[in-house]
Parts: sequence; structure tokens; C-alpha cells
Amino acid sequence: MKKQNFTLTELLVVISIIAILAGLLLPALNKSRASAQNAACISNLKQVGATFMLYANDFDDLLPPADFAGAPSSSAATSQPTSEDALENATNIPWYIRLGTKKYLPKFDATDTARTVVNCPITYGNPGKLNSYGVPVGNSDEGTVKVASSSVYYRIRSQIDNKHVLAADSTLGTGKEPEAYFLDEGSGGAGSGGEGNIVLRHSDRANAVMADGRVDNFDASRIKDKMKTYNYVETK
Repeated sequence: MKKQNFTLTELLVVISIIAILAGLLLPALNKSRASAQNAACISNLKQVGATFMLYANDFDDLLPPADFAGAPSSSAATSQPTSEDALENATNIPWYIRLGTKKYLPKFDATDTARTVVNCPITYGNPGKLNSYGVPVGNSDEGTVKVASSSVYYRIRSQIDNKHVLAADSTLGTGKEPEAYFLDEGSGGAGSGGEGNIVLRHSDRANAVMADGRVDNFDASRIKDKMKTYNYVETK
């Protein structure tokens, strides 16, 4: 029997069917990937929250600020001290570098581009700008105590409630923007790149670990316009 080959028309029909099936499948795959990234982010923040609790247990109920020795700038220092003594008076050193040096977290290299527990899975990897979760800088209002010069404030765990954020998704850091490893007291905070603000990375929602250790997921309506006391999130 003579073998019959595909005609051009039949081949085009098969290609069209494959393209249609792929188009139907891609949204589901993207949704699954987004769900996996969100789950990984929540897991990271739970670990960060647990680390903060361990630190507070060891340091008279004080919670780590964004920078232990000075009010942070919008970008982390590119050359960080590696010893604990050298960190005491150095400024512009992110919270995760200090906690790593103090052995509450793994040590971090400022030029490392690997994904770590302090990075949201959606954005990471700029050398010297790890795009870490944002941590409040602290202030002199309710629930804080000044412990050093240069406007450094630690919040007191027992004096803040479950509406206060310990760490949250912060500035995306595309490489063109400075990294914001801190959360500030500015207005807004629900945008896609405002420096120092909570950012809605997960399908127009943000993740944050709260003062009671739970990880919350919220939309723009629950981020306060003014964050003067770091009471960032409205309760449900």
C-alpha cells in the first residue's frame, strides 16, 4: 500500500490546534507559577518573623530595625563589614547583613545574586542590591525606644499589636531604581515602585509578616496612606 504523507493543509491544521492548546494552557501555568511564588514568599516571611522573635528574646524584647546603626538610605552599602565589632558603628548596613553577622541568619555577601530567605521570589539578584523584604526604620512614636545615635529606633515587641508589620514586600528594584530595604513613614505605599513602600507584587496583593508572627496577604485598600506609627495595615 502506498504511504500517504501529510498535506500542507493538514500540517497547518495540526500546528493551529497545538497553538490553540498551548494558548489555553499558558494562563494555567502562569497562575500555578504565581501561586508557587506566593507560597515561597510566605514561607520566607515566616522564617524572617521567627528570626525576629529569636532576636527579641535575646535583646530585651527589642525588634531589629532596618539599620542597627543609622537611618538607612535608599541603597545598601556595597562593601559591608564582616565582623560584629565593625558593624557596631557602620551605617547603611541592611538588617539582613547584621542578623547574618550576629548568626541569626546565614551570612550574606553584598555581591551575591542568589535567591535567599530575605528575598521575595519574584525579584532578587541585583549585585549589592538584594531587593530584600522591607523592615520599618523605627521612630520615636508609640512602641519604640532610641538605643543609639543617628536616629536609630528599636520597636518593643510587647508594645505593638498584630496590625504592625515586622517585614513586608518592598520596592521592586528593577536595577534602575535604588534598593529599598526599609519601610518608611511616607504617604501612599501601594504602588509598583515607590521607594521605601510596601509593594503589591502578588496579583495586586502584598505579603507581610505581622507582629504576632502570622503572614498576612492584603490589597491596596488595607495599606494606610500615612504610616506615622508603623501601624501599616488595617485589620480585616
